[in-house]
Amino acid sequence: MFNLLIPENMGGTVVLGAGVWLSGPVMLRSGVTLRLEEGCVLRATDAEKLFVPAYIGDAVKEHEVFLQAHNAEHISIVGHGVIDGDGGSQ
Repeated sequence: MFNLLIPENMGGTVVLGAGVWLSGPVMLRSGVTLRLEEGCVLRATDAEKLFVPAYIGDAVKEHEVFLQAHNAEHISIVGHGVIDGDGGSQ
């Protein structure tokens, strides 16, 4: 497992190759492209208990969701990979 950390004010492209990548919450920053190559699965996991509880009606807080951007611009998620939020079926 890893945490996808994208530094502030860096910009550029983060490339994830084929395989299953487990991550806690991801904060997307301005000027960043997240490229998921063919065969890549970016999967949410709370193994390290990094997510915080979310409540309907409250403002969104950092670490409530898997992929988040706040006051950011020029962001893209590209490629033929899969984003799996690991939502359970009921």
